[in-house]
Amino acid sequence: MILVEPKDIDAVEDQIKPLLKKACEDHMSHVFVTVDDYIDSMREGRRYLFVTDPIEFIVVCQFEIVNEKKRLILLFCAGKNYKKHVDEGMQTLLDFAEIADCSEIISYVRLGITKDLFRWGFSENKYKHEHKEVFKVIGDSQTSSAGR
Repeated sequence: MILVEPKDIDAVEDQIKPLLKKACEDHMSHVFVTVDDYIDSMREGRRYLFVTDPIEFIVVCQFEIVNEKKRLILLFCAGKNYKKHVDEGMQTLLDFAEIADCSEIISYVRLGITKDLFRWGFSENKYKHEHKEVFKVIGDSQTSSAGR
């Protein structure tokens, strides 16, 4: 996989937008970030984009410092032909974390990807409390944009 430099994000934007859009739709998060927000953060160098050649699979990650330790956060590992590219994506992520001197890699993922992450030596964090996504429709539920 290839690391796309921030200055080159514009050159691949049209190709990665559909992959990011699909990944964002599947991603459950308490922070609602749009595809354009992700692209802007890549342009600014706050998030990192790895792509396959040709671009059909992406890995998006960012750094975080916790208790003076650097960790890599896996945001997305997604795209076309997932099974074909997931191992290459994980190896790229592990190499990047090692080169960047990270102490760990963390991610909040859907159940489907956990099988692949477990194969790569990831472990599940067990928390005492569970969080659930809740919502309330405001106004006419038939015309609401929440439409769940």
